[in-house]
Amino acid sequence: MIGILHVPVAIPLIVGDAGNAASYRYDVVMREISGCSVDEVVRGERATVALRIVATARSLVDDGARAIAGDCGTLLRFQAEVAAAVDVPVLLSPLIAVPLVSALTGGRPVGVLAANSDNVGPTELAWAGIRAEHRVVVEGLQTRAAWRAAIVEESGRLDPDELEADVLHGALALRARVPDVGALVLDCADMPPYGASIQAATGLPVFDALGLADLLAGAVDRGAHVPSHG
Repeated sequence: MIGILHVPVAIPLIVGDAGNAASYRYDVVMREISGCSVDEVVRGERATVALRIVATARSLVDDGARAIAGDCGTLLRFQAEVAAAVDVPVLLSPLIAVPLVSALTGGRPVGVLAANSDNVGPTELAWAGIRAEHRVVVEGLQTRAAWRAAIVEESGRLDPDELEADVLHGALALRARVPDVGALVLDCADMPPYGASIQAATGLPVFDALGLADLLAGAVDRGAHVPSHG
């Protein structure tokens, strides 16, 4: 069982979103972090927010979670605290995969699609273990009208086709800006529903929260992911 730290949002979490339990191919338990909106995770009093997130992660482990993931990339801010507080693997943001993706693609630039690039600056990259040699290029979607209304401003409504168009626009803009980009990392948990379209449009490998949750699941339950040879 994978425990998912859920940041409460006023966003419809469609199938494919990392915040929807039906998006996973194995058992997950979504647990809301009480009193932690996205804004509070990003701008709240750090010690107080950390206590809430750590307590939620510990409750998941107490209930049998063998790994902890998150459904909002902003939880990266508390990766170190949560990982130190529990004795199971923790992966709270796709940004943590950037050094691996850089190695997989021969050191070519790694493109990061962010819900809001204002929240993915040098400090956040450093928290993920990202260094200058990883050559990260960030493209934010906060200026795209449909994306901003549904995801950044949490209007409570979304049109998947409109969001897909905005995400594709960002991915293609990033590729045009950096033609030798080696892969894309989707930092936002609301982006995986559009991953296949991004891959088809750009021809690039795409890494996201769901794929990295698969990595966690395989690491803690080999029986569920390795075929029998007997």
